[in-house]
Order: sequence, then structure tokens, then C-alpha cells
Amino acid sequence: MNINCIAVIGAGALGRNIAREAALAGYRTILEDVMPEKLTAALDWIEASLDAEFARGVITSQAADEALVRISTVRTVEDACHEADMLIDALPEELELKLELFTLFDKFARPQAVMASTSPTHSIADMAAMTYRPELCVGLRFPEPAGEKKLMEIVSASQTSDETVAACTEAARRMGRKASVLRESPEGISGGEKHNAKSRAGAIFPMGRMEERIEILEGDLTEMDTDAIVNAANNDLILGGGVAGAIRRKGGDTIQKECDAIGSIPIGGAALTGGGKLKARHVIHAASMELGGRTTADALRRSTAHALRLAAERGLKSIAFPAVGTGIAGFPLAECAKIMLREACRHLAGKSSLEKVCFVLYDGEAREIFEREWKMIRAEQENRA
Repeated sequence: MNINCIAVIGAGALGRNIAREAALAGYRTILEDVMPEKLTAALDWIEASLDAEFARGVITSQAADEALVRISTVRTVEDACHEADMLIDALPEELELKLELFTLFDKFARPQAVMASTSPTHSIADMAAMTYRPELCVGLRFPEPAGEKKLMEIVSASQTSDETVAACTEAARRMGRKASVLRESPEGISGGEKHNAKSRAGAIFPMGRMEERIEILEGDLTEMDTDAIVNAANNDLILGGGVAGAIRRKGGDTIQKECDAIGSIPIGGAALTGGGKLKARHVIHAASMELGGRTTADALRRSTAHALRLAAERGLKSIAFPAVGTGIAGFPLAECAKIMLREACRHLAGKSSLEKVCFVLYDGEAREIFEREWKMIRAEQENRA
């Protein structure tokens, strides 16, 4: 099993550092993030870090230059998967997000690509269970060095193959790290609780607390005094008609200018701008549809999840959604309600800064549909408890 190209998913502090080490080790490196500004910031940090190491005499000028040349960026997981021999998840510690990512790895990765997660808390076996090739799934941790020698902890699940562990051990050697192979117990690394990843979609949410944090309203989204309102955007972030047009009219042209600077984003992604003249401090543009208004259940689910995650990453306390996809996209409102409410429950069941998630409907009939779906979800969870 030869590793020539490494793709890192997530351009945060951990992801950019792994990408830098991989490039210095001679690997062709792909850094992925849905947020273009994070990719730009990551590349700037990597270049500054390499310059600092050259200034200290740790690396040569040639090594720094060659490392930078080896790094490329993409903005979708699918693009990252096309050429990578090893995929490394460096996303935030949200289990549902990681399970979704391993589903994408399984769908798009090359046949023998190693699929790794840096998670220090979630079970690699759970993630492997989302794929049809668990033998290629492994945990990779990059702890801060306790001494002079940096470590790479390789977490092997029950079905992880010896070839996968050997490939990761070689990657550690090339990155100048000492490999430490750990065996994940049947209880995983989550404190003894066994998980069934395949049944996560039906996980039980703490509904008592959830009812206080999810609110269904009838009114004008653009009048919401929240940290952020959500624009059900097309992937080119063009503020046209409907709610998007109202956001532009009330918020001013600065929002569209910020959208233009961001450019197009992948379907299922999200981008954040200022709120202009709106009462809301920010607008989160959730790319739930293509130009022309086409949308799918998967695009709606992923864009809702990304909008919530983006709000939490910024430390926001409140967010308000419209009924995404019910305008030009013509998506069934009851199905929309079911998808969006379930994603809000999943997000709030984990660690999040969000204290309130509002769904703002345009009339009484739409509100009744959302309230009916919300009642059904609560009843379903109470029956399972």
C-alpha cells in the first residue's frame, strides 16, 4: 500500500498543521475546506510557518519552497477524494459530521485509500461502520510533543488491516514522528458506551431541553433580532427573489458584495456574511439549491447542518431559519420540516454555543405543518426513551 498523496479535510489549526507536515515529508498534499477564507488563511499560516523554520535553520529554503508547491486546495470532499491515497479528517469534534464524512469517503475515495480520523473522543469503529471497507479505516492523533520526539498515535479498530497500520506507520516516519499503535477496545474510546453508527439517525435526543431551544414562529425572517438569519441560497450566492431578495433590500448592497467576494460554494455548504442594515448581526447563506432552484433532501440536510455548525464555530447564541426550499425550489414543506428539525436536534444534542434555533414561517398554514412535524418527532423520541 503506497501513500503518495494525502488529503486533509478541514483547514483549521489542526488541518493546516497536518498539511504542512505532509508536504514537508514529500507527499503531494490536498487541503479541503468549504470556506475559501479558511483555505487562504491556512496557506498564509503554512507559508509563514515554513519561513520561520527556515529562519531558525530547521529547514532549507529549497525544502520550504518545494513544500509549498506540493500543496493544493479544493472546496469539496469529493474533489479531495479523487487523487488521495490517504484521507485525514481534521474537522471539529461533532460525531454526526464525522459519520457523514466517512460516508462521503466511502462513496468517492479511491479503492485502496486509507480513511483516517484525528478524533480524540469518538470511536473509529463507529466511523468505519459507515463504510464498506472498514479494514482501511484508522484513527490518527497528532498530540503535542511531550519531549523532543513528536508522536503519531495510530488507533487500530477491530477490522483495521495490518497493511493500513503499516502505511500509517510509514507516514509517521516520513513526517518525523514516532508511531505509537493503540488498539481500540470493544467499548471504543468514548468511555465504555457501545455505539451503533448505522442507527445514529434514530438516536434519542434530550427532548425536554430541546423544546426550550427550538422555536417555531410565524413572521418576517428579515425582522428577526438574532445573531444570524439563514438565507436559503443557491450555490452562487446570488441574492435574487423571495427571502434572499428581501435580505438584500433590507440589509443593503454590502451583503451581496460580501457574497461576491466569497464566490460560489458547494451545494450543501454554507458561508457567512455581515448583516448590513438588518437587525441580525450576520447572514448565513446555506447552499441548499443550485441555480434554477433545484434541491434535494440530501442538499437540504447538509446545508442545514453546515449552517448550524458555522454558527457554533463563530460562537453565536441564536439563529433563525426560513422554510428552506419551499419557494422557487418547490420542495415539499412537510419533508423540509422533518429534515431541518432533525438536523437542529442532532446539532443541539452535542456541544454548541447556540441557545436558540428558530424556524420562521411565512404564514399560519406553513407554521402548522412545522408544528405538526415537530410534535411527531417529539412523540417518536418519547416512545423510544
